[in-house]
Amino acid sequence: MGKKTKRMFLLAMTAALLLVLPAPMKALAAGNTYIVRYDEENGKWYYQNGNTWNEDGEKRELYYLEQDLQNGDIIVVDSSGEIRLNVHLSNLTLSPGVSAIVTTNGIDDCFLTRGTVSAINGDVANAYVYEDAAVTFNNSVGNLNVLAESDLMADVTVAGTVGRVIGDVPEGEHYEYQGVAKGKLVIEDGSMKTAESDLNTAVPAAPKTPTQQSTAPAQQSSSAGEYDDVPKTGESQAVYWLLAVAAVCLAGRYALKKV
Repeated sequence: MGKKTKRMFLLAMTAALLLVLPAPMKALAAGNTYIVRYDEENGKWYYQNGNTWNEDGEKRELYYLEQDLQNGDIIVVDSSGEIRLNVHLSNLTLSPGVSAIVTTNGIDDCFLTRGTVSAINGDVANAYVYEDAAVTFNNSVGNLNVLAESDLMADVTVAGTVGRVIGDVPEGEHYEYQGVAKGKLVIEDGSMKTAESDLNTAVPAAPKTPTQQSTAPAQQSSSAGEYDDVPKTGESQAVYWLLAVAAVCLAGRYALKKV
């Protein structure tokens, strides 16, 4: 095979790769990150770009963010209040100590840090509830992770179904159930209170995740370390895509040698 023919063969292989693997390419792209705060004096939400609030930085009313917010974006809620975000978020994080009601069109990864009290409206693919956080999910949750450094203390209720629930303390308490019936998931002080008959049941498929950015935004608070050991689905997607690329390249190299 001549050089020109080999070049054309490689271009054809590249084109085929792009056709069969478009989704993971998109998964590598991160959404925009915003942090929001509620101003009690004037009763309005404000936002800044990034994941930490700059006291000296410019802030804008949430109205302007609503014009630009897109599916796949990342939101950090940094103060208490009620907020509606009419998009599907790739990541929602509540800063430590925040009490909030958050309504969305769905969330890929929801991080509820220590001391938070919240109600989350919208299906959640992956939820991470830390330490003594208290939350009510008013829709379904695909994977619910209740996590702590020493003792499980979280309070969790889910109005919808749960695909899988895990309670875990490093080198300590651990439980796992595959499937919880609709409206039956109750965890108090970290302990499962759901009846055995409602656990390990067949439930509908977990909410779909149109976006895959799942890395929790870094926080200036000391609780930032809570996120370090949480599996990141976006990272695994990148690994799978790279493995697929390598496989196609090796196949192309073998084919070239055979001609």
